[in-house]
Amino acid sequence: MQSLTFLTQTAKKAGSYLLKHYKNYPYIERGLAKEISTKHDLASEKIILDALEEKYPTYNLLSEERGYTDRGSAYTWIVDPLDGSSNYVNGNPFFAICIALAHENTLEMGVVYAPYLKELYTALRGQGAFMNKKRLQVSGYGDLSYAYLMSCGGGEKDNRRIARLNAKIHPLVKDNRKLGSAALEGAWVASGRCEGYYSIHINSWDIAAAALLIEEAGGKATCLDGSPWPQQKKQWFLKSSDILFTNGKVHQSLLNVLSDE
Repeated sequence: MQSLTFLTQTAKKAGSYLLKHYKNYPYIERGLAKEISTKHDLASEKIILDALEEKYPTYNLLSEERGYTDRGSAYTWIVDPLDGSSNYVNGNPFFAICIALAHENTLEMGVVYAPYLKELYTALRGQGAFMNKKRLQVSGYGDLSYAYLMSCGGGEKDNRRIARLNAKIHPLVKDNRKLGSAALEGAWVASGRCEGYYSIHINSWDIAAAALLIEEAGGKATCLDGSPWPQQKKQWFLKSSDILFTNGKVHQSLLNVLSDE
């Protein structure tokens, strides 16, 4: 049986490494934020994957930096060793480590760890979602005019499509915000800090753990066309997606606005 304790220990070990090297960039080369990857992404990834491979040598592995290792297992680890790399190198504390476990098309376990914020989010299917061992519950707001949303462009390098989506949404809600870390934006939906999060062309390693957090906290995760996420397809985790994660209460209202984009 997979161990959530082992997973949190692994995430914390990688987090300790990242904190040790945080704010250690005297000069930042400003390219496309979505293309930033550092030696610290790779070092964090090695810490995580070495631990996973030692304990679960037969499981498949998907990680942002290394890619996909197919061992023919029904189980797949989905790993982002540093979500929010551009935040990290610019001294912004909104960065996280994300590890999820999928059994075929079902997410079974997820951890999102924000080391600078000292926030550890965990979820097991059917057993709830927690932040620092406190049970999470999505917010109760169902009226868009009171809703705070999060959004990002995911893997889309052309900002015009996300700008069109934002232009549709922003007049309808209390506010639309961006943290620069998809995992934290999703975790904030689960914790009730906001009512929804949407993104386009986003990769599974950015959002898999957060999706389980949201579902276990009483929320809803779908694609922008309303179909389930994770997608019910073989190796769904290898494809990017347009997604909407919410508290469930504003979900249909947001789909009505976003689904035709």
